Formats: sequence, structure tokens, C-alpha cells
Amino acid sequence: MHVYICRTDYFRAPDEYAFMFISKADHSGCFRIAQAGYEEFLEYDSFISCGNLVFYSREYLTDAGIKHKGTIKKEHLVALRNHLIDHDVMENWQIKLACNALSAAV
Repeated sequence: MHVYICRTDYFRAPDEYAFMFISKADHSGCFRIAQAGYEEFLEYDSFISCGNLVFYSREYLTDAGIKHKGTIKKEHLVALRNHLIDHDVMENWQIKLACNALSAAV
């Protein structure tokens, strides 16, 4: 499962749509998101991976037939942005891309 971040044409991005991966494992620097309040798409407490953004093309997303499962609450988007600001595992350009997109979403 993924969190959609934004569409970008930034020259370092390998494809135009940026996402963050949701995992059940807590890797270094991940952002915890509790299942409570997100039962429609989370089966357990989960973690948004902050190691790197993942990028997909429009063609890949269309072919994959992805479906919107739910929306992360604004207060958690703000907390995720603040977590990324204090984070140093992800590359700086990805942190800026994600933080700008998250700021615009709230």
C-alpha cells in the first residue's frame, strides 16, 4: 500500500508520480500510523516508510489498476511533514518534494 504524495516533473525524479510506501515493519525513521480511525484500509498499526519516495509513471499506475482506499487525516499529514523535516535518512531533494506537497495538502 502507498501514500500518494504528488505529481512532479522534478529532474531527479525517475517518474512523475511520487508515493511513500506503507509497511507493517518499522524500519529506521518510519512514521507510525495507528489503525484506529483507518480501519477501512489498515489491518493493523502501520508505518509510512521515510527511507525514500517511490516513483511511478502514469502508464504503470493505469496498468496496475490501483484504487483509492482511504485518506489520511490532515493532522497526521502535518505530523508526517514535521517528521520528515526532522529526518535525515531520505535524500534532501525528496524531503523537500514531500514536505512541499504535504504542506499544500493541509
